[in-house]
Amino acid sequence: TEDRIHTPSRLTSRLLEGCREGLSAELLLSDRLHMPASLKGLEVRILATLRGLGLRPRIVRPEDLTPAEQAKLRTAGIEPFDVETIEGDAPATTHVWSALRLQRSGKTEVLPELDPRAVEHLEFLLAAAAKRLQGAAAPIVGVLSDLPRLTPAEAHTDYQQKGYTAPVGSDVYSFAKKLLARHGYDVVYINPESPVLPPKMDLLVWLQPRFPQ
Repeated sequence: TEDRIHTPSRLTSRLLEGCREGLSAELLLSDRLHMPASLKGLEVRILATLRGLGLRPRIVRPEDLTPAEQAKLRTAGIEPFDVETIEGDAPATTHVWSALRLQRSGKTEVLPELDPRAVEHLEFLLAAAAKRLQGAAAPIVGVLSDLPRLTPAEAHTDYQQKGYTAPVGSDVYSFAKKLLARHGYDVVYINPESPVLPPKMDLLVWLQPRFPQ
């Protein structure tokens, strides 16, 4: 664009340059006809980012594949995911495919579940995948988290007065851990009751740190 807010960064281009030789890209994406309204522009956005970086992916429509071919995709970590939408003024769930597979020198990297939020960071995800294709290890992220523990005042004000039940007994941070793992991080859980940091940890994420043990 004229103000260059959607222009790929030079750093991303340099990272890709190191593995461009022999690099193939495959975009596995549902056709617009199978996409809910909120995702119909997804293909244009993904292709614009890839082509801005000099990548011309082969486009595959998983719905057109045989069940056996779809099973192979699932084995490779590529599978459809649920998208909440509205059909006939009623909430509905649609299954869509949206993933990118990069291959080079016998190595494969998959960027799964490319929804609008993930596509916002597609350039970063591509750069990280390029480094892994060149032999870089996945960053190790230690996640220290506990079950939710609200103060009595928080439970009363934020939940009970509004007729809600305060969260207890479940891992409300599991989605965050799965999201990190999905995008190529080596996630290691750290028990706050007996914290042991993993060796060579690159980053520590401490969720709800105001209640130290």
